[in-house]
Amino acid sequence: MNFRPETLTAALVVLAIVLALFGFALSWRPATPAMPNSPAEASVASLSLPLPRGIDDTNIPDVSTTETLGVDGLSCGPTLEVTPLPSGLIRASLVAPCRVNAIARFSYGPLEFAERISERGGVWRLLPRLGVETLRVEIDTLRLEAAVEPGSEVLAVGLAWDGPVDLRLNVREFGAELDRSGQRADPPARALGEVFHYGAPGLGQIELYTVPADAGPGLVRLDVAADLGVAGCPAELGLRTFMAGAVPPKKRDIFLTLDQCDGPEQSILLKNLLDDLRLQRP
Repeated sequence: MNFRPETLTAALVVLAIVLALFGFALSWRPATPAMPNSPAEASVASLSLPLPRGIDDTNIPDVSTTETLGVDGLSCGPTLEVTPLPSGLIRASLVAPCRVNAIARFSYGPLEFAERISERGGVWRLLPRLGVETLRVEIDTLRLEAAVEPGSEVLAVGLAWDGPVDLRLNVREFGAELDRSGQRADPPARALGEVFHYGAPGLGQIELYTVPADAGPGLVRLDVAADLGVAGCPAELGLRTFMAGAVPPKKRDIFLTLDQCDGPEQSILLKNLLDDLRLQRP
């Protein structure tokens, strides 16, 4: 059989086209149809569950994931709270965990003192109820206030000072006496009052005696012992005495020169700085 060249060439071209179409048919796959209402491109899958019945999502607070926490994971705050206690006292609670070692300045009636915020992130103090409605605290430029509920008051007598000399109250309730060292020689028959200390050296200090106003009848004598310490003699000291609470408020500013001592470790008993308290029968 004889083939013409033109016929052979045409047959080869047709065969090549058929093979190419057959190879394309083998490699082609139909596109997977999209699910109804699904997005053309999925990025991150999310799951949203409905809230249980009876829960209103408007009452769920937003929790900030960027909140700074302080000591023991407490919120930085700071916060100030006052809790009433029996016997005419209140508890002042300052919580400031992000301000450890900062100076907090308290103001409550005649009580004005400063405390350093502890490593626990706060300051906690017992205060006498003095008929003052508000306790105030300042930390740098921040000011906090807390209301003090009215209640039974105590009689408070104290002294405030700022200097190198340490002062302490010597209290003789209802006939107790002092020995030569300035300490109480015999325990009183009825010890009803308390002595509180506020502040610290370099920040100002307060010694405060409180007693229920109805603790009488009886006489309470108050003297002041000065421990000179490194100050030695002579030493100069400015102080303020005050009365508050269940008595008319009273204060007096005093400037002392201490020069009658034998050495830097001596303790001097200062009399007549504070008035004696005559407690009446309830």
